Amino acid sequence: MLVIEAKYSANIKMIGIKDASLGVDIGTTSTKLVVAGIKNLNQCDGSSNSAVAQRDGTAQNSIFIDFNAEQKYQQPKISEDSFTSENLDTRNEQCPQSIISALASCIDKAMANYSNQLKDSLQKISICGQMHGVILWCRG
Repeated sequence: MLVIEAKYSANIKMIGIKDASLGVDIGTTSTKLVVAGIKNLNQCDGSSNSAVAQRDGTAQNSIFIDFNAEQKYQQPKISEDSFTSENLDTRNEQCPQSIISALASCIDKAMANYSNQLKDSLQKISICGQMHGVILWCRG
């Protein structure tokens, strides 16, 4: 049986995270990031904006997820001149630089809260994005 307990507070103080992962959701209006990892619940003061999942009520090596890093970003207005008559009704554009900036802001927030833990234990980064979209970015 998996029990999930949510704890909310502005103060984040967690130690002992191992096998950490970053989960990134790049949506149409915001970018969100979660920090997930394994931690010892005995080292938690219960004051984080997080969910903790335990198996069979065991407090050792439980799953920790922090939902604190979210950065909304504004898309710059697209000039009407940039649309052609062939695709005026079928195209919608987003600025890749705005998405990169929002992602960097989320990562900065996560590193501010977990710099020592992530530096030593970050194993993977998972990214998902909005449906039916592709981002083309040409530099130069």
